[in-house]
Formats: sequence, structure tokens, C-alpha cells
Amino acid sequence: MSMRFSRLLCAATALGLLGLQPVAAEPRITDLPALIPKLLPQVVNISFLKHSASDDKSRTMPSRPPAQSSAQAPAQSPTPSPSAPPAPPPPPQSLAPTGGGVGTGFIVDALGIICTNRHVTDGGDEIYVTLSDNTRLRAELIYRSPDLDLALLRVNPPGLLTPVTFGDSDAMVQGTPVIAIGNPLGLGGTVTTGIVSARDRDIKETALDSFMQIDASINPGNSGGPLFNEAGQLIGMNTALFAVSGDGAPSGSIGLNFSIPGNDVRLVLEMLRDKGKVSHGLLGATVQDMSADLAEAVGLKSATGAIVTYVVPSSPAVTAGLRNGDIILQFNDDPIANSRAARRFITSHPGASNVAIHVLREGVETTLTANLKEVSMGPERVDMAMQPVAKMRLTAMDLGVEAGPMTEALRARYKIAPEIDGIVITAVIEKGLGAYLGLQQGGVLIQAQGTPLHTAQDFIGVAERALQQNRGKIPLLVSDQSGSRWIALPVSR
Repeated sequence: MSMRFSRLLCAATALGLLGLQPVAAEPRITDLPALIPKLLPQVVNISFLKHSASDDKSRTMPSRPPAQSSAQAPAQSPTPSPSAPPAPPPPPQSLAPTGGGVGTGFIVDALGIICTNRHVTDGGDEIYVTLSDNTRLRAELIYRSPDLDLALLRVNPPGLLTPVTFGDSDAMVQGTPVIAIGNPLGLGGTVTTGIVSARDRDIKETALDSFMQIDASINPGNSGGPLFNEAGQLIGMNTALFAVSGDGAPSGSIGLNFSIPGNDVRLVLEMLRDKGKVSHGLLGATVQDMSADLAEAVGLKSATGAIVTYVVPSSPAVTAGLRNGDIILQFNDDPIANSRAARRFITSHPGASNVAIHVLREGVETTLTANLKEVSMGPERVDMAMQPVAKMRLTAMDLGVEAGPMTEALRARYKIAPEIDGIVITAVIEKGLGAYLGLQQGGVLIQAQGTPLHTAQDFIGVAERALQQNRGKIPLLVSDQSGSRWIALPVSR
């Protein structure tokens, strides 16, 4: 028997996948029947077509030996800071016929932006997304991360989509129940449950690996699918599995499955939305793990921290006073267990100022202060055009309308009947949420979730309460030239 490492994307051609025998985890979450219908609209099935030979989409490969640490690597000339990680290794060449495959994704913006694994998009000439109501849409690839297995697709949906709500993946501890939803072997809408088996796993994919290990059953085709907590919040993206096979064919889940933390995904999305690009921090120092022998040599009780092996001239590290041989124990309030933890902190704090570096130098602990550089990853600029509809402020960037309290001037201008009171819509933004819901200039928002509306704060309060109660939509009473009617208003973070 040989251990194999598998990406989860299923090449739905002659890849011998009929021999898969998934091992289903025992359900541990008792309110699934009520929760799952709310989550399914947030998940999409992804399929692709290839018109020419390219890499095997199953991304099945023999498990690789651990990458050399800096301490194990042969001597070489100094290199720049590890905070700009190396590009991931190229995928293996395909031996399967060209054709197509399937994967999974989840909605991150109501207007049609979908997140999935980067390897789901590898080599696909045509990508299609199928919504939970079986609507099939052609997808445009708009972003591929250079150092994280993440890609973004854009579709033009017939209506508003239901985006995921992000939870805090850092709060997930061993034993926390999780829910995976995906498209294994093309069986869309498949739900499995399990627990967080371990945190901070390094499966040698990138220099920044920090996967969550889960035992919820996932298989080829689950790639890019969401991992939820019990509250229905996204806390991970299912990406990889270890599998056992004796004949070289892809094998199914044996309960050793891995997800990219949701906080990593959210960080990329927020950078793209706010800046149009992803940036990394740069300190300008290379580090290596502490071995037991090194820890003993410098007087540490345990092999923890990251020891500096080289400081780049004219870098923030030099300005901060960092030296070769310094052992980094902590950045700000974050303990640093190893070199990977140091790289992850630096990378995720582009342009951060006054970063406290707690180091051990010749047996004495001292604190340095550094201002990290900001380094762009990839030359392309991505126009996310994401609509933060969750906060529901009555602005062009949220509900997609301009509105204000009722006044006699507005009542006369829009010929609003004396018995109608509420918030008056003075403008509707083209292609915004309000336009999609059919809101009109001169219309009045009267009541939401049983609360009369008079000011924007009234509206925000109702939306916030709905979010706290995990409501996906709230009833909104609207009056305009066509009369009064109720609409279901989506709310999500």
C-alpha cells in the first residue's frame, strides 16, 4: 500500500474513480435539518471543459517528502526575506485524456463573485457554475492567487445570490464540529460532517501552509467547497486529502482531509476589494526553525522560535536592529513557534508599522520595532466590485439607494399619501441591490421585521438584530406608485 496526496478536483473522464470508497464521518451536529437548507444556496457546483491537452485536473500525486528546512538545506548564497513565498510547484503532467471535470465553490458576493481552489481552474478552457436551483451559468476567471490555492470566478446571475457569512477560523479548536458541502464525483449538494482533527498542518504545499485537518468526508470534486461551523459561518475551504492506494489509482477519503483557514481566504478577498490587488509584508530577514540541539546551545528550554540566518541590507530588518543569531519569539502579541509562523505573520501584515519583535539575543530577551514594507504579489489589478450589502446602510455602496426621513417637501415632491410614513428613497443606484429588488425613486420603506422605519438607524438596527439571530432575510414593507407590497430583503455579513 502506498500513501498518496490528492487534490480534490475530480477529472470526470476515464480516471478510474469508480473504485472510491468514501468513509463518512458520524454526524455530530444535531440541528442539521434546519441549517443545511440555509447553506445550500451559498454553494455552487463547478464544471469545466478542456479543448486541448493540459495538466491532469485530479491533481493526484505521490506524497512528497518534507521540504528541507533552512537548517537542513545545503549552504547557498543569502536570499531575500521569506515573507514573499516561492511560487507553488507545477502540477504533474496529465496521462488522462482531455475532457472535463468538476469542483465546488462558494458565493462571496451577492452580485456574482465565487471563490474556489486555484487548481479547480487549472487548464479549463470553459468554466461553468451551477447554482443550488440548477441554474447553469458561464463563469469568467478573474483572479488566481500566486501563492495560495485560491481563485475567483464571476458570473452574471439572473438575480441576487446568497453569499457566505465568514466566521473566525482562529476560534476553531480540536474537536469543534464542522460541516462540509460540495460536489464529490459530480454529486452536487453532498453534505458531510465531522470535527477539526488538528490545526496548523504543514502539508508542504507552500511556505505558508497552515491547514486545518478535518475528518469530515471529502473526495475528488469537493475542491474549493466551503467548510462551515455550527452557526453556518464559513471557516475553511476544502482543498486536499491524504489517501491510501495500492494500484496507483486515486483513492477516496480516509478521514485525513485539509482545509485552507477561512481567515486566510477573507484576507485575500478584503485586499482585492479594498486595493484591487494582494500585497504581502516584507521584513528582510531569512529565518530557520530551532532544533533541539540549537535550543540547548542558546539556553532555551524548548525548540521554539525562529533563528535569524541573514539580514538583507537596507531592509526594515536592518533599520529595526535585527541581527544574525537573534531568535524571534514573538511578533506583537503573537507567539512564534517556528520559521513558518514567522513567515505567515510577516506576509499577512503588509505595510504594518511599529511591529514589536521580541527576540532572544545572547541569552537576553529584548524588543525591537520594525515597519514592514508592502510588496504587491502579481502585476494584475482586479476590480472586485464587491457590494457590502451586509451592513445595509442606506447608501449607494450597500442597499444601493439614497434615502432620508420623510419631510413635507419630499411628500409633496413624490406625491406620497398622508397616511404613508417611513424612509423616502430619493435615488436608486443602477445594478445595485435596491434596483434588483424593484425599489423606485419616491418609494417609501415603511416597516422591517415588525419595526416602523423613520431613520436610517432604525433600518440598521433591524438588520443587525437579524444578523445576530442568523436570519438570512427579513420582511420589508415598501410603498410606491404601484402600491404597498412586502419583499424579502437578504441580510448577510
